[in-house]
Amino acid sequence: MKVLTNPEQFAANNRAHIESLLTLTDGLISMFDRLLTLNLSFASDLIEEALANTSTLARMDGPQELLSLPAALVQPLIEKSAAYARDVSEILTDGQHGVGALIDARVGALNKTLALELAHAAKSAPGGSEALLEGMKSALAVGNVAYDGASRAARQLVGLTETNLVRSTEVTVQALIAEKAD
Repeated sequence: MKVLTNPEQFAANNRAHIESLLTLTDGLISMFDRLLTLNLSFASDLIEEALANTSTLARMDGPQELLSLPAALVQPLIEKSAAYARDVSEILTDGQHGVGALIDARVGALNKTLALELAHAAKSAPGGSEALLEGMKSALAVGNVAYDGASRAARQLVGLTETNLVRSTEVTVQALIAEKAD
């Protein structure tokens, strides 16, 4: 956060915070809109499929047809559920990337401001304060390295989690389809 020495700096700082909040809000609204659309589509598809299945049940003539029905009913539901899970995961991952990019941008702006303020303080600091300023610069550098490492590790963890979720969903769907076919 910038040291505020005049009203213009105060106003600029407030504008930056408001713009960040608006960007975050837009991203969240977009994500919720996508989730709502996905949920409505999924529910609509399930209702249509239930109506079609009811119609199929009504047209059945004998018990042999009834025995073959469960596999025909379950497989599309499993596939649609897996696709739904993948879509939800994609939407949430996109939202996480958007929030992460916003946070990275704000942290970058904060680091820039702190570096500028430290440079300004170094110019106007009394003699003998060089060690304190160097310590502050060193602490800022260590903090930046720690943030970069944590941010990189978090992105890798999200990527691995997403990959594992997709793989486990595919394996589960294939196993359920194979089990129902037997």
